[in-house]
Amino acid sequence: MARDLLREGVKDLFNSPDMSDLTIRCQGHTWRVHKAVLSTQSDYFSCAIKNGFKVIRDACASWRHRTNTTGQETHENLVTLHEDDPNIVHLMLEFLYRGEYHATLLPGDVLSIPEIHVRVLELADKYLLPDLRKVAINHFENITTSDLPCDYGWHSEAYGKAIVYIYNNMTANVSEHLRRVILVSVVGERIKSIFGAENDEPGRYIRPALSQAPCFSTAVALFLGCLAVPTEAEHW
Repeated sequence: MARDLLREGVKDLFNSPDMSDLTIRCQGHTWRVHKAVLSTQSDYFSCAIKNGFKVIRDACASWRHRTNTTGQETHENLVTLHEDDPNIVHLMLEFLYRGEYHATLLPGDVLSIPEIHVRVLELADKYLLPDLRKVAINHFENITTSDLPCDYGWHSEAYGKAIVYIYNNMTANVSEHLRRVILVSVVGERIKSIFGAENDEPGRYIRPALSQAPCFSTAVALFLGCLAVPTEAEHW
């Protein structure tokens, strides 16, 4: 309740110069933000702000992101994020102020909806945002478990690309929950659809991921192998 009331009070401050005491820049995009909003929700930003953004491993044990911000916070209240996607940074900041983010197709369809949720999860892990991480996982899980026809459901080309990104680009500890959801809800529950005739929908967008992401292929083989092992009751 208290958090909801606080969020209601700060949501209109999103990207507003009113009382802003910090600027974030990322690849030509700029956001006026507030240290109190960032530091109360992210251990990364809390640690960085307290240390004047001179972040080192000894000052913040969980730090694992290289940014060119040393000295900038003290003099300019400016943070530059060189390695992140500005569209995903925007969604991260939107969540910090409003408690939700809205994944819509980006200009030029650079990322699909499933990929956006995956990238948001990745950024949430990077900047130590557990609440955002949970929301991103829930969004991805809802897409995975739904059979509603759409351009980005589990049976879509967009979802297949998300699988490839998860297994090829994300570490296992970051994407562990997503991988489990994919194996159980897609491979386990829809195995006939995936491994049916070559041109059958909806498996035709999942099958290519097996060759494009070797780790996914291995995980599927191990998962199906476990399903094939009879239980003790079945053996007797």
